[in-house]
Amino acid sequence: MYKNCDCAPTYLVNSIVNNGGVNYLLNFKTVPTLLNGNCIKFRLADSISTVAAPGLPIFVNANVNGAVISVPLRDCIGNNVRTGDDLKTRTTYTAIFGSDTNHLQIVKVNGCPCLKV
Repeated sequence: MYKNCDCAPTYLVNSIVNNGGVNYLLNFKTVPTLLNGNCIKFRLADSISTVAAPGLPIFVNANVNGAVISVPLRDCIGNNVRTGDDLKTRTTYTAIFGSDTNHLQIVKVNGCPCLKV
């Protein structure tokens, strides 16, 4: 199921925006269009730990069913990725989109290889 991740497109996160103190949004330079099971890679251009208050969940803006929506970013076991030490700059992350309910799950974060690619 996850074998096509090697040739998945890579998106650059070009801004990290505070969403009213509730969460942070990662905005891609080019907004990805996602369908259930799609695999993407992404990289952070800026350090999220220097611009974000720690402990808040991270969402990404993506095109799902023709509309740009905020999708929660999850770690390899399904927990919300939060601001702080979870994401690093200059690291490429592989993530898989799931549509029940909409989420983008990182295959490996903080050394956790829970899903085999």
